[in-house]
Amino acid sequence: MKKWKSMKKNLLLAAKISLGSSMAIYIAQKLQLEYAVSAGTITLLTLMATKWETVKLSAFRLVMFAISVLIAWMAFIQFEIIWCAYGLFIFIIVFLCETMGWKATLSVNSVTGAAILGTLQYV
Repeated sequence: MKKWKSMKKNLLLAAKISLGSSMAIYIAQKLQLEYAVSAGTITLLTLMATKWETVKLSAFRLVMFAISVLIAWMAFIQFEIIWCAYGLFIFIIVFLCETMGWKATLSVNSVTGAAILGTLQYV
């Protein structure tokens, strides 16, 4: 009985993550975003075991997303040497995430920075 409950919980989590990730890719494709698959990966990293954890982490990620975009814009515009700009961006983001206790947002912020850097390289 205990094993069945554990399996049921794991199946539900797998269904939630796979549905959320695939829907994120679908929505990103409909919005004609260039890196739609990244939306699925970010969703996978965002979904947690409970609804409250997911909502809380999503809110933290939205706040850090806005901060990341601002920092990326400032760092990538100021430095012509790409690897220096990205290093500065990551340094600031890691520092802020650790200071705020939002380490779980770090992976999404690094993907955001990489996407912005990639976009700016072709402008």
